Amino acid sequence: MEVRETNMNHGKKKFWLIIVIVVVLIIPGIFAYIFYGKFYEEEKLYTKKLENGLEVIVYEKHDGPIATLLMVVRAGAQIENSGLDGLAHLHEHVFVYGLRDNSTIPEDLRKKVENVPFNYYGMTSYAYSIYTFTPFLTEDTEKAMILLSDGFLNPWMGKSDQELQSVLSEEKTSVLAEYDRNQSEPYFAMQKAKIRNLWTAYPSIMDVIGDRKEVASATIGELRYIGDKFYIPNNCALIVAGDVNHEEIFELAEKYFWSWEPGKDPFSDYPYKNPPLNRSAIKVVQGDVSQIRITISFIGPGCCEEREDTYPMDILLNILNNPSSRFQKKMVDSGLFTSCHVSYLTLSRDSSIDFVGDTTPKKFRQAHEALLEEIESLGEKGYFTREELKNGKLCITNQEVWEGERSNEYAHTLAFWWSSCGLDYYNSYEKNIKSTSYEDLEEFIDEYIVREPHVSIILISPKDLKSLNLSKGDSL
Repeated sequence: MEVRETNMNHGKKKFWLIIVIVVVLIIPGIFAYIFYGKFYEEEKLYTKKLENGLEVIVYEKHDGPIATLLMVVRAGAQIENSGLDGLAHLHEHVFVYGLRDNSTIPEDLRKKVENVPFNYYGMTSYAYSIYTFTPFLTEDTEKAMILLSDGFLNPWMGKSDQELQSVLSEEKTSVLAEYDRNQSEPYFAMQKAKIRNLWTAYPSIMDVIGDRKEVASATIGELRYIGDKFYIPNNCALIVAGDVNHEEIFELAEKYFWSWEPGKDPFSDYPYKNPPLNRSAIKVVQGDVSQIRITISFIGPGCCEEREDTYPMDILLNILNNPSSRFQKKMVDSGLFTSCHVSYLTLSRDSSIDFVGDTTPKKFRQAHEALLEEIESLGEKGYFTREELKNGKLCITNQEVWEGERSNEYAHTLAFWWSSCGLDYYNSYEKNIKSTSYEDLEEFIDEYIVREPHVSIILISPKDLKSLNLSKGDSL
């Protein structure tokens, strides 16, 4: 009996050990599959470069019969000199107009795309212009490919001057109306002041909306210059995301884009390099605002020449914007600012590190001084902890996991990274974030922020400007 009881106890121990193994190992695995399994098992990224240089990027996500297709052109504000300021955006408008013209599609293919309810749209940013459709059924992917390929292989800019002139006039009206809407916002003048004073040699390469006069006087020849130089396959990427098969997409891309002629790399002799700031400046801008906004901007790293410095910058953002950080406690919890944050956008060559805060007229001087002091304090030993560094990295990697949940949005994410830094940067991003050390972060702060020249822009109402006895100009 004793032996039997001993065996039963041993059996109970084995039973509970199995239960523990199930709870600790197997059940989390089941939940991981339910919540993350699709991301790791069914969502995959594939790339192929055609002979003409066109990069084809396919993101498979099989969670519904929907697909997104877009073409991204490495262009945007970064290609604009002082004579083309705002014309990349205007070119995008004219190009989208041309996508609606199916007259150059061969008759047999035109029948395929008749009565297909595609909605086209375009957008232009600092580093790219994008042309895409609203998401469509997967079964219509080839039809979308036909329409997009016709738009790029037979661009509207190839039409006669007479045909183009009326379209250009119409799209100028649209872009200028967009400019006027932006100009009516008080933060528009603040952004313009920042651009002019931070990037002193070539401000136009950071100004997407551009110059109103240059847009109004734009010529067909100037738009053709943009199209001929930058709208070539070796400066573009075709991105397809959703419930698609990458091999089928590669075949379709080859079928409809193989004859697109490549050209010289338009960035092989890129001339626009802004010099570093040699002194700090303060500018006061008036606007219809109830609070006072303070923006303190530094020139930040670009991923072409300062790639390794972009990783600590992204981590620093997460640390300083965390509500429990020393920065937020001193700036916001103290009551000096109603809100305060740090922003940075990774771009190829030029970017800015912006400390942005909103405060009241009563607390303005104290808040402005405190923000400047806190920025300098970032260089102190022990300003942030190793635990904050760890959590900052974790926030970024968690965001990476969820980014791919919506294929339509993810296609645009891929377009941004491809045009700004290249997919090699994006694919190694998480690895490089994880390998960034505490010392890397300290070195970054010392090189880019502490005791570095910066531009302060103060946005204030005329009434508060007068009551605080401030002047529009270089100093407070």
